[in-house]
Amino acid sequence: MDSNKTPSEIIAELCVEAGISKSELARRLEITPSQITRILNGDTKTISSDILIKLTKLFLQIICWGLQIKKK
Repeated sequence: MDSNKTPSEIIAELCVEAGISKSELARRLEITPSQITRILNGDTKTISSDILIKLTKLFLQIICWGLQIKKK
């Protein structure tokens, strides 16, 4: 991943790689689809720590799940 990317670009890229839609991401983060759209469009200047923690947990779960599949 390019270190010059914005947080919104990184989140969008992770969603594509994980196969998660905007609506699914919103559901998993327990926020509205419009909030996700604002984040992914870069319309939000800051992302709350609560959302960042949920994003981190979600993508760590996806990574760990993927690693377990590769072990089998």
